[in-house]
Amino acid sequence: MQQQESLQPIHGQLNAIWRNSNNVAAICYVVSRKVHGQRADEALLAGLLHQIGRLYILTHAHKNDPTLLQDQAYLEVVQSWHADIGKAILESWALPETICAAVAAQDALLAEEMPQKDSLGSLLSAATLRNRLSSDPKIREWHPHADDLIQMVELNGNNFLDLIVANRDDIESMQHILSS
Repeated sequence: MQQQESLQPIHGQLNAIWRNSNNVAAICYVVSRKVHGQRADEALLAGLLHQIGRLYILTHAHKNDPTLLQDQAYLEVVQSWHADIGKAILESWALPETICAAVAAQDALLAEEMPQKDSLGSLLSAATLRNRLSSDPKIREWHPHADDLIQMVELNGNNFLDLIVANRDDIESMQHILSS
């Protein structure tokens, strides 16, 4: 998709989606392997596909009215709708409900709504927030309590951030594999 000439103007945004999806997928995969009750294959797929709604909105806006991409209202629509659109796309592909529900819940922590405890949605929401905290300098301005929210996440009795620290090398290795 990135090699299509018509998409060159949004190449940077496509790369950001790819990079963020890979980073979140790596976190989900490695952490899920350490937590009883989580399926690593579903966690990996949920991470890889969690921005499919954002991709859909971006490509359609670019195709139909590229000037929308500079509009603040567009950015608000993306933030508000991308998870639900992503869920709808994945449901239309008949993916497992656990993955669809996780994609819908990916921003739950930032909305200060805890997804179902120990669910794939909880893992994906924590991984998404962790990725944003490490890659988006404005996240703490918009959500001053983001660090506190992520510190509270527990997966089957394991603190999410402790799992990240303990498995940092494995996560970085998986990120490298996915980006190759």
